[in-house]
Amino acid sequence: MPEEISVRLEMRNQRLQEELKRIISSTDEFHLQHPDDQVACDLLILEFGDDLEKELQGLRSVMASGSSGNVFLVFSGSDPRIVIEAKRAGVKKVFSYPVKKEEIKNALRELKESKRENFPGEQRQKKGKILYLLGCKGGVGTTTVAVNLAASLAELDRSLCVALTDMTLPFGGIPIFLNVEALPDWHEVDQVISHVNPILLKSILFRHPSGMFVLPCLSGSDALHTADPEVVEGLLAVLRKHFDFIVIDGGKFTVQTSHKILEACDTILVVAVLSNPCLVNVERILSIFDMLGYSRDGKTKIIINRYDGHCPLSLKEVQQKISQEAFWKIPNDFGTTMTAIERAKVLFVVGRGKEICKSFKGLAACFLA
Repeated sequence: MPEEISVRLEMRNQRLQEELKRIISSTDEFHLQHPDDQVACDLLILEFGDDLEKELQGLRSVMASGSSGNVFLVFSGSDPRIVIEAKRAGVKKVFSYPVKKEEIKNALRELKESKRENFPGEQRQKKGKILYLLGCKGGVGTTTVAVNLAASLAELDRSLCVALTDMTLPFGGIPIFLNVEALPDWHEVDQVISHVNPILLKSILFRHPSGMFVLPCLSGSDALHTADPEVVEGLLAVLRKHFDFIVIDGGKFTVQTSHKILEACDTILVVAVLSNPCLVNVERILSIFDMLGYSRDGKTKIIINRYDGHCPLSLKEVQQKISQEAFWKIPNDFGTTMTAIERAKVLFVVGRGKEICKSFKGLAACFLA
């Protein structure tokens, strides 16, 4: 069995320190280091004070020393730079004060699972891959790409369990695209998620004829329930245990909810078309992701939708501008795409054999390799 994970607390707030002690003491395979113990720890949980620059300087020194394998940060300020700078320095998780017990316990569980994966004698549990699709602006076809990528994954390998969901709050378009009503949504599934096994979970979700399982977000004013970052984080953690792929149709970027998805996902697919407004937004998105650390190790990839070689703006110009090559190009086939949308079908049903369908199959195959 893996050794226990050692935790050191460096807090100014005595109440916060006692609360964290209770949480850690009640979590299996973790133990608290004595304050006088100077040996390296597996996890350091720091509290930030009001002097941001001074705290960041101390944080960078801690990270450079290598005395802690992982660092969590708790802060009570409102400066938005805290999250960005902490992530850039290498902090694993950032929590706002007052902390939420379940958020801390989820983070500890994630750390424990990652330790187990690196332990040679431990049997590894398969974790599904989360693919998060974000449109650089409205109208670039993000939902079309998400729906047909998920359907293509399910068709390429029928042994796979593929889930398609959305966070396009408050107007998720997946039910409209697939012409299905009365689907269980994020909020409904969240109410029973802790009481269901994999078989029951899949029986609750709508299974599309393509083979993928569909879980939409709530719409309208009720969407506030699914915007809760804790709900998002908890559901994704469960879905990735029971599905091989989770394809998320992303919506408008919101700091708390999107941050949870960006942290959890394996790949971010930024959908764009060849236009100057899109190019400007792609640059902005990549700049933000670079600051947050989400562009490292090829995690962020660019998909050019409705690609047309005759567009005044060339693909080469785009790639030079954003200093990143396009990961995939989906050809422009307006007729087939609109037919699929109007008939509420996936593309390979109405256009099997066409280049656009072959392109989606090729894109899906990239994630099966």
